[in-house]
Amino acid sequence: MTKKKNNKLLSTSINKKTSSLMDNFNSSIDVDQRLIEEDIIVTQAHVSALEKLKVISKIEAKKFIKV
Repeated sequence: MTKKKNNKLLSTSINKKTSSLMDNFNSSIDVDQRLIEEDIIVTQAHVSALEKLKVISKIEAKKFIKV
């Protein structure tokens, strides 16, 4: 008998069953992985806009946008 590997992000080996809240959280991991590049691009654009509007400084913006 082979033991199945648990692919959930946050789970425990002590409690074999995770809560439904954690199951819902884990269910979006596949989507999150597919969208990560777009999410980073949007975040960089948002930081750039905040800097242009002088909401954050150029130094602060550079902390978020490392090219």
